[in-house]
Amino acid sequence: MSQEYRLSLQEKQEQAFGFIAGAVRERLEKGKPSVIALSSSGTPRRIQSAAAVKLAERLSRQKKCLLVKLELSAEGKSSGWKEEGSCLTGTNVPAEQLKALLEEKKAQFDAVVLDIPPVMLFSEALEYARTADQLYLLERYRYTLYSHYEKTMALLRDSGLQVSGVIACR
Repeated sequence: MSQEYRLSLQEKQEQAFGFIAGAVRERLEKGKPSVIALSSSGTPRRIQSAAAVKLAERLSRQKKCLLVKLELSAEGKSSGWKEEGSCLTGTNVPAEQLKALLEEKKAQFDAVVLDIPPVMLFSEALEYARTADQLYLLERYRYTLYSHYEKTMALLRDSGLQVSGVIACR
């Protein structure tokens, strides 16, 4: 294949976000708002959060979208919600509180993007993932070990969660 037909990793990521946007449109046509969770097997949070912001920006080009960033700290104390534009941030938020928030926000937004901690590192992240309609994994290209990816997929499968897709990033 000649060089001119190859897509860069950034172009592939944009295509993946386009695919997710299409899935959101399909759900909206059926009268269902979408809650999309973005997690990983261990990708650094700054990279995952940047991808969640890009995804929310991509979705908000056509639909009303909210970004919800969920953090976990060792203190275990819930901080409640901090609102900044169309982004909410919560630390150590109980899954029940997240569910209640999502029910409220589904009436106001077409799509909600959840930026959740890596599922292999935090058991609470599995509870957050259960609140989503779709779950996507973000994995670092040429960085994530395949064995970590396999363990993550097995954990999700054993937990009854289905992965809608995997997005490669740098």
